[in-house]
Amino acid sequence: MAARSEHSVLFGLLGLAAFVGAFGLLDSRRWARYAIHAFTVALVAEFSYGLYLSSTYGDFEGLSVGRLALVISPSLLVMGLAIVSAFSVHRYFNPPAANANARPALQTFSSQPTV
Repeated sequence: MAARSEHSVLFGLLGLAAFVGAFGLLDSRRWARYAIHAFTVALVAEFSYGLYLSSTYGDFEGLSVGRLALVISPSLLVMGLAIVSAFSVHRYFNPPAANANARPALQTFSSQPTV
């Protein structure tokens, strides 16, 4: 049982990555995206591994499909939010390129000075 529940080092590293990424993001540091992506990947991997262990050890036996959905749905919601957040950070630091076929804005030159 100790092998299933002793993850304090991993959770400490996850918390540190989230903390560093959040402060880097507040300061618009480009390296912050790597901390956020590492946090998201580690969080999803830890959740998947925990779900695998729970199903292997029979923690879900005797649960109906509806009850199982209720048990897992909060974790799936957190995983979804983490993935959407990582994608948002990626889009923030890597905006989509301008459309190559778009017409450039017309420039008007006037002999009148602008004030």
